[in-house]
Amino acid sequence: MNKFLIGAMTLLTGTVLSVSSLKAQEVNKDNTITLTGNGSVSIHPDMANISLSISYLAPTTRESKDKVDRSLKQVFSILRQERVEEEDIKTTSLNYNTEYDYVNNKRVKVGQRVVQSIQVTIHNLAQSGEKLSTILDKIVSVNNVELQSIDFGLEKTEDLYKESRALAFGKAKEKAEQYASLAGRRLGKVLVIDEERSGDIAVKRYNKMRPLQTKAALLGEYGATKGSVIPTGEETIESEVRVTFTLE
Repeated sequence: MNKFLIGAMTLLTGTVLSVSSLKAQEVNKDNTITLTGNGSVSIHPDMANISLSISYLAPTTRESKDKVDRSLKQVFSILRQERVEEEDIKTTSLNYNTEYDYVNNKRVKVGQRVVQSIQVTIHNLAQSGEKLSTILDKIVSVNNVELQSIDFGLEKTEDLYKESRALAFGKAKEKAEQYASLAGRRLGKVLVIDEERSGDIAVKRYNKMRPLQTKAALLGEYGATKGSVIPTGEETIESEVRVTFTLE
């Protein structure tokens, strides 16, 4: 009989402890605060990718390709003079097409067109922004060269991402501390940290443009030939986190 009572009491005690534990968990869950923080770091780009193409139309493919090659040699010579490394120059596409025209409702072959596109990467814009303008001014003077696009970017972003994450977490904590204080409470430990976005992102900002100018452009007011002015904009690294804290 006594054994039965002891067993029953043990079972009852375990049940009471389990219920108490669940209630404690519910209380802990209720005594939390969750805030979102955003952090961003803006910086001028330090590299540029230049995309350009050379196109020629001639009676034969060989003639067209020879003309493309001659223009390419001029471009490569310019890049060597400006100390652009070979590994920073690559062909992105090479196309051979037959072109036709319509004469008296008949399709007539005009010739063979060859188009070669290359990408050139320019480094260290922060140290020598004038280098990019100089290269572009020289390249566009080569026959049949078309500048397709210029994309600016950042060489190294690891430290910038770390800074934006720290700012985002700091903002979330700052808001949580303020709300806790307004409620007469104190902020406790961190329970959960979630990134609201799929990792960090880099965003181009064009509202603060920094022109890259050649010396010729700077002297233009005084009658010298004007050079290229290239707004680089800014690259902004952004992070967003959602943090849950306990309240004490």
